Amino acid sequence: MAKSGLSIAALILGIVALLFSWTLILGLICGILAIIFGIIVLVGIKNNPKLVEGKTFAIIGLVLGIIALVLSFVFIIPLIAYFGVLNPAKFTPDMCVASSGADCLSKPLIGTNSVMLSVGSGLGYDVTIDTSGISNSLGCVTYEACDLGGTDCSVSKTLKDSEGITIKLSECTFPLNPSNANVIRGEIKLNYTNPQSKLSENIIIGITGKKG
Repeated sequence: MAKSGLSIAALILGIVALLFSWTLILGLICGILAIIFGIIVLVGIKNNPKLVEGKTFAIIGLVLGIIALVLSFVFIIPLIAYFGVLNPAKFTPDMCVASSGADCLSKPLIGTNSVMLSVGSGLGYDVTIDTSGISNSLGCVTYEACDLGGTDCSVSKTLKDSEGITIKLSECTFPLNPSNANVIRGEIKLNYTNPQSKLSENIIIGITGKKG
């Protein structure tokens, strides 16, 4: 009778687990219990071949429990991704790429409303970077040009050939990234006058990174 009761319990739990596998907790708990009860009954029957009562219910409950567990894990994976455990932002490296003639000397430091990066020059001549000539697609409105230590800052700075400067941007609103709100992508343009051609040119810096 006890074995029959366990087999019925396994069947009921298996059905409940399958129906509520999308609820995760109920699906997992009932699925695990259905498997355990089903195994207990089948082991008991194996040890005592004369005891065959409830074998069918036990097998059905065991199978339904296994299916429910599989479905529960199928539902769990997207939820884990949704709540950020597999969020692409966690695996997005902070990157900085500069246009020809310049290079990023370090990864960009991205705060909740600020960006700081260091850029080096390989232009072959010295240029003056004036903050009035800086533009960006990050929604930043305040700029500073500093030495590489980031301490001596002013509205303009000479970017010497084969050397570098640090650019600080603040009061940034960071436009929403449709694919991931925690990942920042954008461009910064440093405009300067070519001392040889006297034409206006710019260094374009693309950055990608995690906000905050």
